[in-house]
Parts: sequence; structure tokens; C-alpha cells
Amino acid sequence: MTSDQTKTPAIIPREHSDIVLLFKNGGAEIDPLIERIEIEVRSHAPDLTSKKGRDAIASLAHKVSKSKTALDAAGKSLTENQKAEIKQVDGARKKIRDRLDALRDEARKPLTDWEAAEAEKAARVEATMSDLRNHGLSGSETPQEIKAAADLITSISLVGIEGPALDMANEVRTHTLAALRTMYSAAVQRDADAAELVALRAAQQAQIEREQEAAIEAARIAQIEADKLAAAQAEIDAIKAEAARKAVMAQEAEWAKENEAKRLAQIEADKAAAVEAAKKDAEDRHAREMQKANDAKVAADKALQDEANEREAEQKKRANDQSHRDNIHAAISAALLKMKCNASPDEIATALMDGAIPYTKVTL
Repeated sequence: MTSDQTKTPAIIPREHSDIVLLFKNGGAEIDPLIERIEIEVRSHAPDLTSKKGRDAIASLAHKVSKSKTALDAAGKSLTENQKAEIKQVDGARKKIRDRLDALRDEARKPLTDWEAAEAEKAARVEATMSDLRNHGLSGSETPQEIKAAADLITSISLVGIEGPALDMANEVRTHTLAALRTMYSAAVQRDADAAELVALRAAQQAQIEREQEAAIEAARIAQIEADKLAAAQAEIDAIKAEAARKAVMAQEAEWAKENEAKRLAQIEADKAAAVEAAKKDAEDRHAREMQKANDAKVAADKALQDEANEREAEQKKRANDQSHRDNIHAAISAALLKMKCNASPDEIATALMDGAIPYTKVTL
């Protein structure tokens, strides 16, 4: 209750200055008095568009309450000599309370309804603000899930929200969507990094398989060379056996076969030299193949390392670019936040023209 309401007089005509007399004759004058109060109240045109009009409604309802209180108090102040009329007075008091309470509520109803509507509007604004602020994400979701949350925030209706509340709702939506865009970019980068890691692991596995195939081929070549050496040794063994047989025959006819034995010995020496040369040649070829395989492995390892270094440099560059973008974004956001919460497009355009927002330039 305001200070003006405490001073509000009751709605009782001057001719009823002695209120106690109203309770005489069975309270016959009470109904006309209440009817006059009802006429005054119901003739008032409520105005809810201004504070003055709303205060007038509250004041009128308070007048009715004060009239009820004054009449009821007068009824209670009857002396002992009027006890015979107490029953009639109590009935009149109840009638006064009931009818004037109802009239008070009727007089205040437009303001009561307006206050309820305003409270409902404020509750809806608060609920909408909460919906705009809370996207419910942790940042570990997929790009599709983050986009769905952004679409939901974008679809929230602001119909029925006006004035500063509408400006604030739009600002909250803008900040929430900006946060979701940052989360979306991080999720996309996270997926790209994961795909790149899978590709790198596949390349490493392919290199391992190539090295294994090279080792198998080298082993195969080594086996071929070993088989050749075994064949050469077998041939030598056969030649030695043949020489031994001929030596026995030479012993039986030593002089006749002496020249033949010398010839065979020379043949054996020549073949042994050839076998030794073939063995050395095979060993040299094997060494060259092993060196070639080792050189191929070193070259492959270097290529993989160079590729990894390039990817690392690219990732650092992307991280630096993102950090630079974040710094620019923070500087622009800070400059915009220094402006009024309800800055108009014209004020924002003026700030851009004056160079008050960093990293932005208007070219005329």
C-alpha cells in the first residue's frame, strides 16, 4: 500500500457524518448508501496504459475497503443500550463486508488482471531467455549434433516479447549461436584430425608391408644363390670322385696315364677356380641386393619423416591461424560489448566508420 492509499478517504456522503445512525431502523439506510458507493465505483473508467491510471484503480479499491472498515467499526461501536439491535446490526455488518469486499474486488479487477498478464509475460520472457542460453552441449558432440542444437536455438520464437526484453533476447541468442559456431568448428577440426591420423596409420602399415615383401624377396634371392653354390659344390665333388677313379687307373698304368692325369688335374684346378669365381660373384650380387634393399628402406623412412614434418608444420600453422582468429574475435566482441546492450544498427555503423571496432575498416 502506497502513502497515497493510506490517506484515501472512505466513500461515505457528508449527510452520513454520524455513521452509527445508519444502523437505526434495522439498517434501512445502509442499502441506499452501498448502492451510491457502487455507482461511484462502477462509473470509474479504468486506465491501464499509465501508472497514474493504475494508481487510480488501486486508490478506488482502497476507498471501498476504507468505507467498509468505517461502516463496520461504527456498527461495532454501538453502546450497551443498542444491544437489542445487535442481531440486526451484525446482519447489516455482514452485508456491508460481503458486498463491499465484492465491490472492492470488482473495482480492482482490471488492475489485478493486468498485473497477472504482466507476471505471465515476465515468466515467459525468463523461460525464453533460459532456453536461449542453455544449449545443453559439452563440446564433445559431433558437428551434426552441434548444428541441430544451433537450429533449435534459431527456431525459438520471440513473438510477444517487446522493447528491451526483445533486444536482450536477440543478444543472448547471438552469443549462444557464436559459442555453438566455435564448438562446431572445433568438432569439424577434430574429425579432420582423426581422419588424417587414420590415413597416416594406413600409410605406415603399407610401408611395413612393402618392407616385409622386400625382405622376403631378398631371402628368395639368397636361397637361389645358395642353391647355385650347392650345385657347384656337387659338381666339384663329382669331379673329385672322377679324378680319384682315374688316379687308381693311373696307378695301374702310371706311365701311360701320367700325361692324362696332369691334364685332368689342370681341368680340376680350372673348374675349382671357376666355382670360386662363381661363388664370389654370387656373394657380391647378394651384397649389392641387400644394400639396395637397405637404401630403399632409408629412402622410404625419410619420405615418411618428411611427410610427418609437413603435417606437423601445417597443424601448427592452423593452430596459429585459429589463435589469431580467436584474438580478433575477442577484440571485436569486447568493442561491441562496450557499447549499449540495445545499440542500434545506426550506432554500430557509426562505430565502424569511426574505427572504434578493431580489425575492421570502412573504405569510402
